[in-house]
Amino acid sequence: MGPAFPAPIPDFIRICDLIVLDIDGVVADMFGELDSALQEAGYPPHHWEKWQGYHWSEIYPDIDRDVLDLFLKNPLLAKNAKAFEDAWYWTNHYSSQYDIMYLTARDPALTQVTWNWFFEWDIPADFVVFEKNKPEFLSQIQVSVYVDDYPDMVRKSRDLGINAFLLNRPYNANGNVDPEFRINSLWDIKCV
Repeated sequence: MGPAFPAPIPDFIRICDLIVLDIDGVVADMFGELDSALQEAGYPPHHWEKWQGYHWSEIYPDIDRDVLDLFLKNPLLAKNAKAFEDAWYWTNHYSSQYDIMYLTARDPALTQVTWNWFFEWDIPADFVVFEKNKPEFLSQIQVSVYVDDYPDMVRKSRDLGINAFLLNRPYNANGNVDPEFRINSLWDIKCV
C-alpha cells in the first residue's frame, strides 16, 4: 500500500512534471457501477440523455443524498468499478515518463480497497490523495495537468491558475466549461 495523503508532500513532487487525475469518472467507471448497484437495489434505471447536470440532485433526482452516500461508501462499489480502457492504456504508457497522482473525493475509509483496485487493474499508482477540496490541495503543489469529470472542480482549479481539463462524459455535457478546456480522452492531453 502506498502513502495516504493528506500528509506532507514529498519535495520531489514539487519539481517533477506531475499529472493529476481524478479517479471516479476519469480512471474508474464508478457511475456505471453505481447505476448497476442502484438498479439491483430496485431503483429505476437512469438515462444519461436526460441528465441535466452534475449535481447529485440533477443526476439522481428521485434518490435521497443519504441513500447515495451509503452506496458510494460501499467498498464493493469501489472494488467492482471497471477501469476505463483509454485510462488503462494511457496510465500504463506514461507512468514511466511522468509522475501521476490520483486525486479523489472518495471517503478515506475506501483507502485500502482503492489501492487494491489499482493493483488488480494493473494501473500504476504511486500517489493517491483522498481530499474533498481538490482545488485547494492542487494549489499547494506544482501541477502540469489536472483532469476531472466534475465541471465545478475544473472551473475552480482553473480560477486558481491550475491547468485543468474536463473529461467529457454524458453526465457533464451541460457543465459550464469552455470547449477548449474539455477533452474526450486522456490521449487528448496536449502537454504530454
